[in-house]
Formats: sequence, structure tokens, C-alpha cells
Amino acid sequence: MFLASDNSQNIIRVLFVDFTKAFDVIDLNVLLNKFVNCGMPEHVVVWSLDFLSGRKQFVRIADSVSSISVVTAGTPRGTVSRPNDFKLMIYDLHFHLGYVKYVDDTTVFSISNNPCDCSLQEASDYLVYWTNVNGMLINTSKTKEMVIYFGKQWCLDDIPPLCRNIERVVTFKLLGVVISSDLTWDAHVSYILSKCAKRMKGSRLRHTTSCQNSQFYLLVQCHLENDYRQL
Repeated sequence: MFLASDNSQNIIRVLFVDFTKAFDVIDLNVLLNKFVNCGMPEHVVVWSLDFLSGRKQFVRIADSVSSISVVTAGTPRGTVSRPNDFKLMIYDLHFHLGYVKYVDDTTVFSISNNPCDCSLQEASDYLVYWTNVNGMLINTSKTKEMVIYFGKQWCLDDIPPLCRNIERVVTFKLLGVVISSDLTWDAHVSYILSKCAKRMKGSRLRHTTSCQNSQFYLLVQCHLENDYRQL
């Protein structure tokens, strides 16, 4: 995608997909079929579904306790299997365009010099079809489209939107990194500085050097190092 942006005539359209309650709406029957289709050993399939099926939960607030309900979908929080089950759910989600899947984050992009190119629209239509077949839901309020174009022949209004419910944005935070349609790091740097400012707000640093250094690391430097590793 970055290499394609070197050609100013290329119109790069990116779709950042967000699934509604991605881990909590997993259909166990669909998951069973995917276990089988992947060639998982039978004892692993039986053990996994036994772990996921028949789970019960209730809510307690002080001395008040709700009735017990049976959970019929999804995977339990805090378990090792939770992200792996979701990755198995979307393993067969493929596109003819460039795409990246990381657990519940899916990004699809098209590259063309034609503003009316409909390849990303076709990919979006297939995504809707796939979610319907697999019992998943797309969160249209968090799913965003971004257009990257440095040419002067067209303007953004010449590029038809995917649909009315998908907002077109100039920045988007993906896996902790703020991506901008101008492919600069300005928005991400501002985001990091804002995080550091919030950590520093209200803190009163003592005048001793050792204390200043330790508090600086806890409040600021650790976040800078973490975001640097993400890049």
C-alpha cells in the first residue's frame, strides 16, 4: 500500500472492518463445522465444544443475585481459546484484494487509478454475505473507509462512497497506531503526546533526580517505548 502511494495516480481505498461483539456472538454450530473442516482431531473438537457449551452465568450486585442463564454463544473472557476460536471463525474469510487479518481486526484495501473502481465495493458486499452465513455482525458505526490519493486529477467527491452507513475518515487508529490519509506521522505523534500529557496531568514530581527519572519512566517513557515498538 505504501509503495502504491508513490504513484500519485493511484487511488488507494482502505476499509477498516469492526465486528459487533466479535467474541460474544460466535455461533457454536458454525464453529463446530470449522473445526471439522480444518481437520482437527476428533477428541480436540469434542473437548473444545464441551468447554464452550452449557456455560452458565449470573450477575451479583451487593446482596442481590440475578437468575442463572445459559450462555449459548461466544467464548469466555480471559481464556486462551478465546482469540484462537475467533481466528478459526474467520480463517475462511478471504478477498481477491489486499487484506490483513489480526484476530478481530480486518483491513481490506484496493488500488486503482479509476475513481469508479468497484472492487472494494464488491469486497464489502462479499463481507456482508460472509457475515450473514457465519452468524457475525458488522459494526457499521465503527467500520470506516479511508481514501489515500495524492494526485490532482480527481477529488474525493469523485470517488463514490461504499454506502451511507460507512463513514469516510482521514485518520484511523489500528492496533494502537494512528494511520493518516496523508501517510504522515503527525496524527500519531499528537496522539502519543496527548497520552503522555494525560499521564503527567495532576502528578507532582519531586525535585530529587532519582524520583524524577523513575516517575518520568512510569508516566511517559514506557508509553513512548511501547508505541515505538508498535511501529
